[in-house]
Amino acid sequence: MIIWMPRRSANWGVSHISGCRPDYRRGSKNATFGDAGSWRGGNRSRSRSIHDRDRTHWCGWVLRRGSRAIYFAGDTGYCPVFREIGERFGGFDLAIIPIGAYRPRWIMQPIHVDPREAVQIHVDVRSRQSVACHWGTFRLTDEPPGEPPVALRMAMIERGLPAEQFRALRFGESVLI
Repeated sequence: MIIWMPRRSANWGVSHISGCRPDYRRGSKNATFGDAGSWRGGNRSRSRSIHDRDRTHWCGWVLRRGSRAIYFAGDTGYCPVFREIGERFGGFDLAIIPIGAYRPRWIMQPIHVDPREAVQIHVDVRSRQSVACHWGTFRLTDEPPGEPPVALRMAMIERGLPAEQFRALRFGESVLI
């Protein structure tokens, strides 16, 4: 197994790591490697210690095999790159999109999407089916732990989208794509 990581990331003791170089054309934070995947930028400041602010990359992933495609948004705030991802890849069979750790908005908005913004990402990347991530495991921010999935359902209703297109799975639940 090969693990792809942005260059200059620590290898954390893993022996089969291959670095990929980001594509900074037009200010994007993207890279591609082979036929299987792509590293896609998002909106996130990043660091692994107090001395390395914005020296590494925070990203999402596009994984493809044949005609199937999965998008993992990573840990991100909302930004226009999601529309570009949808246009470039023509949509996804499945997207995994964060919905939690968003309050208070005045602090968290640049780095964590709220459920309404997560629905916008679902629409922007042209996902046929999305599942929520980044919620309910640890209390990281001010919203109650059970609020994100409820807010996600409300955001889907507000947009007039079928609830089954984007949902928070129950613990241990799987999804067939």
